[in-house]
Amino acid sequence: MNVSKASVNGVNLHYRISGRGLPLILIAGWGTDLRTWAFQLRAFQRHFRVLRFDNRGVGRSDRPRGPYTMKLMASDVIGLMDFLHIKEANVLGLSMGGMIAQEVAINYPDRVLKLVLGSTFAFQGKGSGPTEEYTRNAGQDPQQVRMTLASLASNGVLTRGIVCFLVTLTSRRKMDGFTAQGAAIRQHDTKDRLHLIRCPTLVIAGTRDRVIKPSSSELIASRIARAKLVLIENGSHSLGSENRRIFNRTVLGFLDGSDEARALRRASESVASQQTGR
Repeated sequence: MNVSKASVNGVNLHYRISGRGLPLILIAGWGTDLRTWAFQLRAFQRHFRVLRFDNRGVGRSDRPRGPYTMKLMASDVIGLMDFLHIKEANVLGLSMGGMIAQEVAINYPDRVLKLVLGSTFAFQGKGSGPTEEYTRNAGQDPQQVRMTLASLASNGVLTRGIVCFLVTLTSRRKMDGFTAQGAAIRQHDTKDRLHLIRCPTLVIAGTRDRVIKPSSSELIASRIARAKLVLIENGSHSLGSENRRIFNRTVLGFLDGSDEARALRRASESVASQQTGR
């Protein structure tokens, strides 16, 4: 396993690579680092060269004050790919990571083979975005964040393991990056650009997600031409941990045959080019 840092967009990003095969990039959610993929690594690295990293603002990556945007963090992903000489890859993002992944696929379509968007949203509005329960409990002050996390754990919105990790993060590390990521989430909006995603896409969510409305995923899937929607019955927001078996199986089933995905994408580009030339 390779452990290192890359200088990207003026920050140092901590990353790890393991496994062999086509690259698979895993993008973590708000406030979490590459350890969030603990339940996916063994299964995924059997089939792919897995790249995990800490987004700017958390973990062992630099934590500049911001402001951050999803486009900026998407450019971090591309910069990391360039640093590692990865021309194209499968991309999987959960929650905030799914928002970053949307921007990657929209702005850098030639770099994405297949896309997986888990427990995420494209905009905040009717039927999309955070649940009312989560919004009601959200806070910015470090003490308020810790109280919010404890409340979400007691109400079953987040698993206690994830809450313990986040509480440790908010109590021991500077809050600048954590807060800047939260601000980027509130500004995220791709609803009018989702049609630009042309790669095969899996949109996956739990029917009992109490952080992000499950209908958010339905709206995303309806706006991407080659999207497949999977709703995990009784699944939570934390699909990668609480629902890891069905999540891993569904994701790997979708990603299987990425060579075919590349051929299909190039064929669609050729057709689009011919239509444009008419």
